[in-house]
Amino acid sequence: MNKLTGYFILIAGGLIGIYVGKFINLISFRRAKNQSVSNIFTGLIRNKISLSSKEIEDGEVKLFAKDNAKRTNRFIRLNPESVEIACSCIVMISSLYTENDIYRDPQYIRILESWIISSILIFFTIIDLKYFWVPETAFRFAFSLAIVRNFFYSINTNFLKTITALSNYLVASLLGYVSFLIIAYIAKHIIGKKALGEGDIKLSALLGMLLGLKGWLITISLSFLLSFIIVLTLMVIGKLKIGEYIPFAPFLCLSAFLVWFTNNEYWINGIYSFNSIW
Repeated sequence: MNKLTGYFILIAGGLIGIYVGKFINLISFRRAKNQSVSNIFTGLIRNKISLSSKEIEDGEVKLFAKDNAKRTNRFIRLNPESVEIACSCIVMISSLYTENDIYRDPQYIRILESWIISSILIFFTIIDLKYFWVPETAFRFAFSLAIVRNFFYSINTNFLKTITALSNYLVASLLGYVSFLIIAYIAKHIIGKKALGEGDIKLSALLGMLLGLKGWLITISLSFLLSFIIVLTLMVIGKLKIGEYIPFAPFLCLSAFLVWFTNNEYWINGIYSFNSIW
């Protein structure tokens, strides 16, 4: 019975991922058509989410033509089917979250949490990859969910423990926002242009609220390491030139997913093991 439950959870996660992908495609369609995304749920309710690749791609071509050339040639054009498959796989994989054994003792609150967090991260990843854009409405929604989730997990009969637990997330979020704001300010004055966008700064604050102080520190370290490796590789093979933009949100989201999926101790123990070799 437990095996069947585990398989059902995986299938359900995959189906949810498909609809997350459809939601992203709908936003892509409206963004490409220069339409408002504030009433996006109306389109979902009316089931206007079956968009063809040609509809989205035609709109994106027109959008690309209006945008800055240095950013236009780095947009990643993902067709709707690829987006839905990617979302389905990520959300399904998130069901295997290390602190929850879906085959032996599934914790349904944790499963729901894993679906929500993975959906949020892949949403910001794909939208930023396609448009160098972190939607404000989506950020506020995700941040509000993170606050509610932290309060739910931190509440304790001991008032001091509750405050301490909540403070961990609050400090991480503030540190995420302020540190990235400072980095962006310094980088702009050194290289003369933005190195981090406002969306990256807010996303850093969101990840602090989701992961806490330890998780945020590991995530930021990993994201800068990944971005350095990818940027260096792209420059070596001639796919990226000095002065061209590359979205940073995907590195933040990928790092956050890896840290959250495996937990903080995995990375801390890995660092200690690496240091012991040397």
